[in-house]
Amino acid sequence: MKTTTKLMTVTMLSSLVLLGACGKNQESAKASFTNSKDKTVQTSKTSASKAKKATKSSSSTSASDASKAKNTKATSNSSATTTSSSAQAKTDTKTKQASQAKQSGVDLTALTNGDFSSIKGTWSNDKGQTFAIAADGSFSSTFSYTALQFVGAGDNYYSATAYNPNQLTGSSVFIVTPAGKANIHTGAVNDKDTIAIGQSEEADYHPFYRTTTEVIPQTTPDTSVKVSNVANGDFSSVVGTWSTLDGVFLTIGADGSFAYNGDTDQDIALSSQYTTEDGAVYAVEYRKSGQPIASPMGLFIYKDKIYITGQLVGSEQTFYRQ
Repeated sequence: MKTTTKLMTVTMLSSLVLLGACGKNQESAKASFTNSKDKTVQTSKTSASKAKKATKSSSSTSASDASKAKNTKATSNSSATTTSSSAQAKTDTKTKQASQAKQSGVDLTALTNGDFSSIKGTWSNDKGQTFAIAADGSFSSTFSYTALQFVGAGDNYYSATAYNPNQLTGSSVFIVTPAGKANIHTGAVNDKDTIAIGQSEEADYHPFYRTTTEVIPQTTPDTSVKVSNVANGDFSSVVGTWSTLDGVFLTIGADGSFAYNGDTDQDIALSSQYTTEDGAVYAVEYRKSGQPIASPMGLFIYKDKIYITGQLVGSEQTFYRQ
């Protein structure tokens, strides 16, 4: 009986020990599980945070890349626009030049063949000079030239001589340059048809422009000598420079002052003597100081020429107004 009671006691104690051990194991397991869960949660939070940061960083990088790409595209577009603008400017320039060339109605071939209809009209320059030309080439001007004589032509010009048929000396070049073509002297390109008339390149800087296609006749100044006035001692209609065909010249002033071939003697003048049967006034040179001239020259002054005789001249010479 005692033995049995003792065994039961031992058994019960053992059970209590086992139960206590189990309890501790369960608490340890629970604590371990809890710690594990906390670590898992923390790890998850950390991972999520890292993932969020990584995502944000990735997004920022992507945004930066996108911005760079946008800037690159903008630069590319700007460059393309500049290139396009430059190309367009060149195209516009070529188009303008082509347009300028098309604006010209000058027919160089027709001019060469004596057909002036492409330059028919009235033309003026910045000096106030004016001329009018008809389709047949008939010419009138506010200066002394009244006719044209063809000289030559090229791809960008027509050239003639402008002159007065009533004068044996004095003429100028007459150069037509179509719009869009280079001037043969200066190389300048004008957007209008131009005509230069003169005896030097200075004429290229004072070109004539067509003001109307209407042919308005121009009055050429009367350069003829008023013989009756000269007979009365009025030399105003003879004023100017006169020359021979071989280049000898003389000048006459309104008061009758006279210089032969560049002579600078200011004491020489002309005195009218009489009128000849053929309509000339005979005048001789004299010294205004009263000193005699050993062999004075005699001038026969006609309406359009001056004929000189005398020992100084050595032979008869005919002078025409320049």
